[in-house]
Amino acid sequence: MSLILGNLLRNVQRCCTQVARLSTVADSEVMKGATSLTPIISSRKYIDEEYMYLKKRQVWIENLNEVKEKKLGLMELHPSVYADKPRVDILWENIRWQRMYKHI
Repeated sequence: MSLILGNLLRNVQRCCTQVARLSTVADSEVMKGATSLTPIISSRKYIDEEYMYLKKRQVWIENLNEVKEKKLGLMELHPSVYADKPRVDILWENIRWQRMYKHI
């Protein structure tokens, strides 16, 4: 019985934290109190950084809690993942899916 009760409590806590994390009301109230945001500039050090001959890719971090777009910061991405050439078979599969979607 205590096992079932423990599982139930853990699941309820997990659901509450997920709802709080996905809630935009709490975030927008916090954002109203903060007048200026410091920009986030993330620079990561990778283990294989000295062997990389590709330049690092950078991406803007943007807000999703308001309609008006704000750039919150800049983040560097690993070049071996984000600078790789796209696979033609995956691109063709996507094009085929989009063409077939018109017929639904």
